[in-house]
Amino acid sequence: MEVIDTLRKSAPESRDQERRRACRYPANDHPISLGWWQKGQFQSADGVLIDMSLIGAAVLSPNIPIGPRVLVASKDGRMNQWLEATLIRVDRHHGRPRSQESWRLLRVEFVDPCPYELFKAGTGVGHETEPIRTQQS
Repeated sequence: MEVIDTLRKSAPESRDQERRRACRYPANDHPISLGWWQKGQFQSADGVLIDMSLIGAAVLSPNIPIGPRVLVASKDGRMNQWLEATLIRVDRHHGRPRSQESWRLLRVEFVDPCPYELFKAGTGVGHETEPIRTQQS
């Protein structure tokens, strides 16, 4: 399946409003692990954070988790706990090295707010990181 889209229905927004509920920050390809349950077996895959906020993230991974629930953990050891998230969407990615051309861009929303330690590890916040600006139409 090329695109899985489980976006929830929301009220229409004005063109002047930012559609996001939180600022996204670049994650500089921070390494993570993804985990999910499939047929009673725990599966895991490597991935990299592309960007993140306190409520969600964009993750690049060679594997697509099965089902809406996925677990996310930092691989750098600063935070060794899994964070539960909901898989919102899976897209093809663009502009990555050829070695990653079969990888998919996963968009996840965290069930609970992202712990600040994971957010700092993933974004480098506190080191002059700026939010990603979206273009206004």
